[in-house]
Amino acid sequence: MLLVTIILIILLSLALIKVIAKGKFSTSEQNRDVEIDLSIPSLPLYLVNAFVPADVVKLSGDLNGKVELRGTLDRPQLNGGLAFQNGQAEAVMLGTAFGLDSTLIPIRDGKLSFRNFAFTAPNRQALLVNGELTLTPFSDMRMDMNFKATNFQVVNVKKNPVSLLYGKAYADVGVSLKGPFTALNLTGGINLLNNTSINYVIKSSTPQLKDRSIELVRFVSFRDTTLLQKDLLTNRVNNSSFMMKLFIEIGSAVNVVINLSEDGDNQVAIQGGGNLIYSMNPEGGNLSLIHISEPTRHAQIS
Repeated sequence: MLLVTIILIILLSLALIKVIAKGKFSTSEQNRDVEIDLSIPSLPLYLVNAFVPADVVKLSGDLNGKVELRGTLDRPQLNGGLAFQNGQAEAVMLGTAFGLDSTLIPIRDGKLSFRNFAFTAPNRQALLVNGELTLTPFSDMRMDMNFKATNFQVVNVKKNPVSLLYGKAYADVGVSLKGPFTALNLTGGINLLNNTSINYVIKSSTPQLKDRSIELVRFVSFRDTTLLQKDLLTNRVNNSSFMMKLFIEIGSAVNVVINLSEDGDNQVAIQGGGNLIYSMNPEGGNLSLIHISEPTRHAQIS
């Protein structure tokens, strides 16, 4: 039997942090017991960015807490708690940062329990998270989470040369995310509120892009099932085992401007509402957007 006793102190001098792990574990076939206590006085969240796709989210702030690891290497049990300090999560696609709640997140038997954990928007409204994130066994990680918000500011970006999306957008949110990590299911509804006014910029692939190509902008009647079916068949994406079905309600005063050129000379302005179902099915391998009610809408091209 090989019994290894470890006392590990890691000092990351550039960030002036200390992470301490004490305990023992065995790697023999007969005995695979583990007993480790991990103390995290202050761990910079930017270190996590190296393991997250750069175009999804950027984290800042610190993480602290204590975690006890017991059981065996094959089926470890985690207990303890974690908390954020001055934490922020920037949704790169939205160009907007959200504050992370500093409330302790308890860990019991490998489950992180969220009770009204808040993501705070720029307008100080909260997206509340409730549910559990199950980490063990590591081969079957899963979640059962609910997200709810009212008048939550999802976009708050000033016009700049870099962002594809700018303006302000607000939404009521009521969604759930459930299932194993290999087959997550996102369901619920999102209401895009009337005080939303956003601009989307189509970046030119070349500096001289002034092309007025055929079907660069195409207006399709939702009543024309032939064209709608064609779009559903040709806009497939590879979505692995992720399933989604969201009911999206768009306020009648929502204002969206699509800039067809970066200088803003060519644009489409859309104002109006409607109800949509946004769905993704792993079996069919397609992403679909289905219009289910006739909105009062106005489009202007300049």
